[in-house]
Amino acid sequence: MSNTMHLFYRMDLFEKHGLDVPTTYDQVIEACAVLADEPSIDLPFTMNLHAGWAWEIEFMHFIRSFGGAFLDDETNMPTFNSDAGVAALTKMKEVVDGCMGAEGLTYSIDDSEIGMETGTLAFVHIWASRAANMDDPEKSDYVGGIGFAGSPAPNPDSGILGGSAWIDAYSIAKRSGVDHDLVFRAILETFDYEGQVGGAAHGAVVRTSVAEAGHGGRNLPAMAVSLGQGVGGSSLNPAAALVSTALGNWLPLVGSGDVSPQEALDSAAEEYIAEATAQGYIDG
Repeated sequence: MSNTMHLFYRMDLFEKHGLDVPTTYDQVIEACAVLADEPSIDLPFTMNLHAGWAWEIEFMHFIRSFGGAFLDDETNMPTFNSDAGVAALTKMKEVVDGCMGAEGLTYSIDDSEIGMETGTLAFVHIWASRAANMDDPEKSDYVGGIGFAGSPAPNPDSGILGGSAWIDAYSIAKRSGVDHDLVFRAILETFDYEGQVGGAAHGAVVRTSVAEAGHGGRNLPAMAVSLGQGVGGSSLNPAAALVSTALGNWLPLVGSGDVSPQEALDSAAEEYIAEATAQGYIDG
């Protein structure tokens, strides 16, 4: 597994304010209200929305939690401007307004990581690969003081968490000149318990028993929650790249308040249809 996202949080602040770690984004917003006047922080919470591509990734989490999808894979027509898409983007806007504001929208992934390492943020939803730095005394003022938990659920009724899998697949090149059966058996070896224990010393692994046995980073149990209960990997439909571009062009305008969720999604759908038709993904 290459990466996923999950929550990072300052354990001291959650204990000070009597907060449970949020399991839904509604609870994230509630926690932000409690933390709003905490003097040690600049912002209660951030998720990575500083660029169009970042909006598109989080929107994928939210829309799938609400039961939606980007495309009809049979026709390549957009479905992201559905009721599920509007509900998802509306919830994202609620998080922005309740937790981040204009300042929070400027936070890159690096800014959010540094905010946790220096204590100027109370909690964040960022890439799991940033967790190791939380316990690096050369970078962090909160060694051992940052907790980790699975991604919150955008839709509290679905139970689908807002975390994804990057990259959740192996492949064998067709014209590689190697023994395909041998490569396949080598891949299988990496999934047994011993192979996963060895891999946990170097990165993310998917066997929950490995984390339960105490192997890997402190955040490995949180990663397992996001992976096991999240939205899965990104679409393999080649037309999805055009969706990403269109959504990246329009979703940030919802954060700034320039357009409504429905307006942004309809505009992105119009842009996508024009480009997908021009490139032959949709019949003209």
